Amino acid sequence: MKLPTIILVVFAVTCSTMAEAQPSTRLTVLVDLSRSFAPLRDEDTSALRAIGEAIPALIQNEDWPQSAVVVFATIVDSALNTTMPCRSIEYKPTLVGVGKSGIRRPKELTKAIGECVDRLVGMSQTPSQWTDISGAISMASRWGKDEPGRKWLVVLSDFDESIPSNFKPLALKLSGEDCLLLYRPNANALREPGPYLEGITRWKDHLKEAGAGKVSDMAIAGATAALLQQQLR
Repeated sequence: MKLPTIILVVFAVTCSTMAEAQPSTRLTVLVDLSRSFAPLRDEDTSALRAIGEAIPALIQNEDWPQSAVVVFATIVDSALNTTMPCRSIEYKPTLVGVGKSGIRRPKELTKAIGECVDRLVGMSQTPSQWTDISGAISMASRWGKDEPGRKWLVVLSDFDESIPSNFKPLALKLSGEDCLLLYRPNANALREPGPYLEGITRWKDHLKEAGAGKVSDMAIAGATAALLQQQLR
């Protein structure tokens, strides 16, 4: 009578081990804290929190493997000054979690990302003067370069790069990451949306030339969990 129980336990442990063996999807979220974009607005924080709602659905629908690592970092005056407002967040909704690390429930993931977003809001109250977007992207690419699995890079910005004339940023270089540009136009762009959107297209072309995989874009104002899920497949 004990045999079925033993088989069930072995099966569950085996399934969990197989899920853990799959490479995690790495999602790096870069948030612009320069004076042209910061302080962060409600629509910005809503978009960031929606990422936490989209990830469990991506895994449940098998668009992503059975685990994910989420990293938040800042875009400031130099890639060398880029900081992480919180530790990397590991999401592992496995069958058996005894002895394993990471977050397993969607509500826990939402909470962890929410706490990180709250820290970003506080940091955004003292924005930087310059905006080294290219350097931050290149630095983020270096962080996960040697890790297995698919990599996503989400950039939240107005994409108005501004650096001092005597400053030499890191060359824009990626290693096959898929990219999603979440943009919020500044006041000038709202008056003349055509040239601004052309600038977004140029950014997408630059990223592809620099080694990105697929590159897409979305207005921050429309970045719901459902739409983010579609974009991040």
